[in-house]
Amino acid sequence: MIVTTTAISFIFLSFGLAFCGGWFLGALRRSGEFKSDKRIGVLIGFFFFVYAIHSLILGLATLFAFSNPNYIYLVCIIISNILITGLAILGSYTVFYIFFPRIRRINVFSYSLILGIGILATLASFAENPQPLVMINGSFDFNHKPLFSFLIWFLGFVSIGSPLYIFGRLFIFAKNRELKLLSGIITILASLGVANISVRLLQFLPLSVFFRDKFFDIGAAFVGIVFVISLFFLSFSRNKVS
Repeated sequence: MIVTTTAISFIFLSFGLAFCGGWFLGALRRSGEFKSDKRIGVLIGFFFFVYAIHSLILGLATLFAFSNPNYIYLVCIIISNILITGLAILGSYTVFYIFFPRIRRINVFSYSLILGIGILATLASFAENPQPLVMINGSFDFNHKPLFSFLIWFLGFVSIGSPLYIFGRLFIFAKNRELKLLSGIITILASLGVANISVRLLQFLPLSVFFRDKFFDIGAAFVGIVFVISLFFLSFSRNKVS
């Protein structure tokens, strides 16, 4: 087992996402928003918990990438591909369910496109047989080829872009102060998440591998830590007011 900054950042991100999912469900219940349709809160909360599991699996993959048997790493990568595909579909479904419930044809097309890319990315995992590297700066490099990186970027963009859109809209229209602040925090962090995966996975950008890896590690850890700290601050403020 080799501990890298990438593994630590994924684990921080996992805890932050799980914490955010639990806090959001509590804030939603207290605010009374979406009271007429409880499925919305369940979908969004479930999304955060699954994303936390996805990040934790990637963290474990980086920890055990060079262990024996070495297929543990490949299994973790395949599971993460399946989860990120499911997250992209779940995020897309949630957006359409909340904001565009009558547009069914686009729904089916988007789900089919995401599923097709997810299957292609999973098959590419077998074909590519990635050989990860530990960089001298302490980062873990997945060493994926450009096409595979682009496929994963697309799935990540949809899965992170969905809550970005949802909470961006919620921040504008939410009447409850606690929910509005939480939505603003998630919107900012989701924007950072999109920038983070773009820097890391879009290999046509003229950036060095060292910069990509370290930028991603710092960004992922930052998002997870800010999730926890900001929600603790909101909890303290709410208890103080009450």
